[in-house]
Amino acid sequence: DRDKIHTIYCGLDHARFTLDDPPPRSATPLVVTWSRLRRYKSIDVAIKAFGRIHREMPEARMLVMGRGPDEERLKKLTVKLGLAEFVEFRGFLEWDELVRLLHTCHVFLNPSPKEGWGLTVVEANQTGLPVVASDRPGLKDSVRHGETGSLVPYGDDEAFANEALKLLRDPVLWQERSDAARRWAGTFSWVRCVEESLALFEKTAAEGKAR
Repeated sequence: DRDKIHTIYCGLDHARFTLDDPPPRSATPLVVTWSRLRRYKSIDVAIKAFGRIHREMPEARMLVMGRGPDEERLKKLTVKLGLAEFVEFRGFLEWDELVRLLHTCHVFLNPSPKEGWGLTVVEANQTGLPVVASDRPGLKDSVRHGETGSLVPYGDDEAFANEALKLLRDPVLWQERSDAARRWAGTFSWVRCVEESLALFEKTAAEGKAR
């Protein structure tokens, strides 16, 4: 019964992802993926998508941020695809360095098959990054398709590349999505989350007493 379902969105540490003096965006197209490097996260899809992007834009570069047991396999994939020179594995980063790097990027790829919510999506949005993500649970809640980014079929590296290229080739579209991403991220407040939760508890308790 949909009338008995209430959605209360989580908050976001806006201060952590906001810089008073952010670095400029990279002078050349810079794609990023940021995740635990585990096989089920499907980072290989993002790397294959970048391979397609690089064929269209040879000046493009990619950052892979995070650590995990799939790292060596992913590095071997970049070598196999001839991308080792253009994909940089940055490993685990302290928050300050991570946030500064996100501010220099242009597009965030999240190829995961599912997320509980997709927190990295709205964290990237707070830095002005549009997102291309899998059209799967969690991610299709945190990405506003056609507004803050794009949703594409899971595992479809060609679709990931095509949506990223649209943004990288069109500065006006990129800026529209970037601005929308910041606005969307700005709606996630822990204060609002608490207030809405308490209001729901009070409403439910009052309805219980009325019965």
